[in-house]
Amino acid sequence: MRPILIMSNENQLRRVVQQAIDPNPQKSDLSVEEFRENSLTGNADECINTIEEYVGLGVSRFMFYFLDLPSLDGMNLFADEVMSSFK
Repeated sequence: MRPILIMSNENQLRRVVQQAIDPNPQKSDLSVEEFRENSLTGNADECINTIEEYVGLGVSRFMFYFLDLPSLDGMNLFADEVMSSFK
């Protein structure tokens, strides 16, 4: 299972990633960039590209958890703009 954070706004994405890393940024050892390397994080196009890379490696099933829950914004954006690319 991989965390997923998809947003259309880079500033909002960075803010939510920082909160997911640690609510107290001075204590976190993980950078936003390192977090992005180990999760599916970005805008719709970035998420599509990452999923396509996994599909190219033979992955056929994915399990994600959305880091912006309980908000449904990320899940709706994923359904509308990412899933529609994989019909």
